[in-house]
Amino acid sequence: MLMNASTRWLGASVLAAVLTAWCLALAAAPASADTVRNAQLWVLNAVGAPQAWPLTEGQGATVAVIDSGVNPNVSDLAGSVITGPDLTGVHTPMSNPNWGVHGTWMASLIAGHGHDGGGSGIMGIAPRSRVLSIRVVTDRKDPGYAAYQHESDSRVQAALAQAIGYAVAHKVSVISMSLGYGEPSAVVRTALQNALDHGV
Repeated sequence: MLMNASTRWLGASVLAAVLTAWCLALAAAPASADTVRNAQLWVLNAVGAPQAWPLTEGQGATVAVIDSGVNPNVSDLAGSVITGPDLTGVHTPMSNPNWGVHGTWMASLIAGHGHDGGGSGIMGIAPRSRVLSIRVVTDRKDPGYAAYQHESDSRVQAALAQAIGYAVAHKVSVISMSLGYGEPSAVVRTALQNALDHGV
């Protein structure tokens, strides 16, 4: 079946809305293991993750999550997170409950390995991979959000380029960035090309 650009955009928007709702529901209240795992099975099945796991679960791979930060103390990510620099220009402590919410969600979808022996909680696409957390944006409820919003585009784009460079220098396999900016950036383009040149 052929899809035009608007159909693809609609499909991606629906998937993003469902994933967001799913993550919000998980964050809102503790759930039983079966509820959490069952709620995500359709996503794992849609991308063929269970069929891929006999070949690899991501062991040996490090994924740079360039986002709002990843909480290394979340049980489903325990032992899988390497904390990199905070390039936001704001100083919200990691202990703040509004620090790194989106980044932690994204990292869980990538490298979540469950807890209680793996039978409970979120299972990511690559549950044996590691995550390198590089903080470049703030979440809306982050106490530093207002200050971050007043940063110049050039400073924000330079920080993103720096984050990409840091990821490449630390030999990641993949870079995940669930973010975007309205204007093109030569420094970001150069950093992305460098990542591609290094096989990332």
